[in-house]
Amino acid sequence: MSAWEGYQKASSLPWQAKLVIDPCGHCQDAAEYFPSNAVLGRAALPLLMALELIADSSVTNRSWPAPPENVNNVTFYVMGADEVGSAGNYWTTLGDFPAPTPTPLFLTQAGTLSPSPPTEPDGALRYAYNPADPVPTVGGDNLEIKCGPLDQRKIEDLRRGDVLVFTSEPLTEPLAITGGPVADIFMSTSVVDTDIVVKLIDVYPATDPGDPLFSGASILVLDGISRMKWRNWRTDNAEALLSGSPADVYATTVGLWNTSYVFNKGHRIRVHVTSSNHPRFLPNPNTGTSFGSENLTAQTTIHMSAARPSSITLPVVPLSALPPFHIEESVAALEKRFALQWEALPEERRGGAPGLAAWLQAKNEKALAAHRAHWGART
Repeated sequence: MSAWEGYQKASSLPWQAKLVIDPCGHCQDAAEYFPSNAVLGRAALPLLMALELIADSSVTNRSWPAPPENVNNVTFYVMGADEVGSAGNYWTTLGDFPAPTPTPLFLTQAGTLSPSPPTEPDGALRYAYNPADPVPTVGGDNLEIKCGPLDQRKIEDLRRGDVLVFTSEPLTEPLAITGGPVADIFMSTSVVDTDIVVKLIDVYPATDPGDPLFSGASILVLDGISRMKWRNWRTDNAEALLSGSPADVYATTVGLWNTSYVFNKGHRIRVHVTSSNHPRFLPNPNTGTSFGSENLTAQTTIHMSAARPSSITLPVVPLSALPPFHIEESVAALEKRFALQWEALPEERRGGAPGLAAWLQAKNEKALAAHRAHWGART
């Protein structure tokens, strides 16, 4: 989203960019969880839009044509639960990302997420993190390991002492978020450096009345990590080691990247706080160095008191700000437009071009060659 803001609003050619965001990123395996026209949105639509943009070989035409077939400036997949009746799982197209309402949920000593800040003067939870026994990665935006919105019960069922779990009450209405959730964590620890890992999770309704919190699927939405010695990276590039004294409290902000997701009615929101997620992230040895043969176990405290209210802030938007977009109709219209152009050029068909796809490819290559010749000569 930061790049979008720059290109679209701060560049020398504002409001000329078009953006299409699919739900999978590099994780091809995730397509099964987001079934609404995934191929059309991930491949067909952006390809046809690109052809429409660059198929004009005029190098002086640097303006995007009128929005093609109801496609607006930013088109993205609104993700949701993998279940019948999900309030999410559809495409939307908008002039700009909707402005979210930052909505904090506070971590409590009772293991809940509360919309109200804590009032306890000394609320806190503690855990020991051993780099030799890191929390295993289960899903996420990974490249070379299993990826996607996987069930975190594989971790929760282990009842690991180094994973703190915080869960909201069931939602009375669907809750939509679009943007980047941010966790503000207050912590202290016994070592000079360690990591704070935060996961945002969608908890499905319980299937076991005897275990109402942990019997429903616990599906990963996003995760993020902060290495404490780099906690000041936004303002200072120098590393800042911790004191190693449990009496000293530090604040860190954990960004969880960006998403558009709808938590269904009856679902719960869950947050994990821990210090490792391996092999997605290399375990911090807690020594102040990134690598080395030595590991130290960190005794870490997460604070959730009135003075130090650890929280996660969600970018909440109304569902009405994410209207459904019938992407299949726009793709079909774009395909028809190119087909009509092709049919109107019988001389090119007689020239030996085998079909519409080859004609589009030749048209594209001609435009690219013209652009390269023009702009290459100016460098």
